[in-house]
Amino acid sequence: MDGEEVNRLNYIVAHLPSCIGDKELHKMFESFGALQRATVIIGNESQSRGFGFVTFEDEDAGEKAMAEMNGKEVHEST
Repeated sequence: MDGEEVNRLNYIVAHLPSCIGDKELHKMFESFGALQRATVIIGNESQSRGFGFVTFEDEDAGEKAMAEMNGKEVHEST
């Protein structure tokens, strides 16, 4: 797998609430296809920086996820 192919499979997910961790991010995207990973970026003091990355195993799953999830709001659990 070359670098260009990896970039097409890797998507940034922005504006995540602080309650979303790796497990929750994975659950949000697993219905679109097999994931290689789902990672929320953690900053200082172990706080979410509000974004993460999901990497799909195939490009079609990533494109489907992007089409459906782009602009969708994720609300914090209460």
